[in-house]
Amino acid sequence: MRGTYTSEPEKSSGMVMAEEEMFDPEEMSALYASVGWEGYTRDVDRLCRGLANSHLVVTARNDAGALLGLARTISDDEHICYVKDVVVDPPATGRASAGPWSNT
Repeated sequence: MRGTYTSEPEKSSGMVMAEEEMFDPEEMSALYASVGWEGYTRDVDRLCRGLANSHLVVTARNDAGALLGLARTISDDEHICYVKDVVVDPPATGRASAGPWSNT
């Protein structure tokens, strides 16, 4: 259920993965633009509202805190949960430490 995820951020190979519920418009615009998803970047405030209203958003950041990628789900909280977006900054896809992100 949205908002009940309580585990600490997971750190692996120079990457920190964590649930996030607040989103910086400039950071999200840069990430989505890096993969050419212009439909999302035309109205970045709408993008951030959509992310905030998602069932779950998990981000991957490097040790310096820079956003490498994110995945989000939408759900009815009963039976169905869809992975809606998996967005990875292109330079992060080639990193050996990108782990599961490198196959997207």
